Amino acid sequence: MLRKLSALVVGLLSPVIITVPATASAHAMPMPKTQTVIAGVVKYKGRPVRHAKVTVTCNGNSRTAYTGPFGGYSVTFRPASQCRVGSTLTVTAVKGSESGVGNGKVRGASCRFDVALVNVAVALPEMGTLTGSAAALTAGGAFTVIRRRNLAKE
Repeated sequence: MLRKLSALVVGLLSPVIITVPATASAHAMPMPKTQTVIAGVVKYKGRPVRHAKVTVTCNGNSRTAYTGPFGGYSVTFRPASQCRVGSTLTVTAVKGSESGVGNGKVRGASCRFDVALVNVAVALPEMGTLTGSAAALTAGGAFTVIRRRNLAKE
């Protein structure tokens, strides 16, 4: 009886075992790549940034998006030839006075690329060069005047 039951179970499961790999392989075929999606998170001091403007440039093609409530963004290049796998991309994020730029390679039809914002202090040139030049000219002029006076007295 046990042998008949085993033969029945094996007989019933054989079609399943045989057809599952065939079905799985049919679904595993790669789909044609019609687009490239670049997505990521923009952070400032480790925290997600809302409403930051993100521009992604790839092969001279640009896409712009704004981050959502958790700092996430996503842009799509369609057709995929606008931003192929292996291409160099630049991601720029701006929010107020903070900005961040990242460069990388497209690693697949769907690629994650996070960017960190930094507060960039713009340094204005000091008046040191101008003041130093004025001081040197004044000193040179004073030296000339004093030298002439001393030569005139002799």
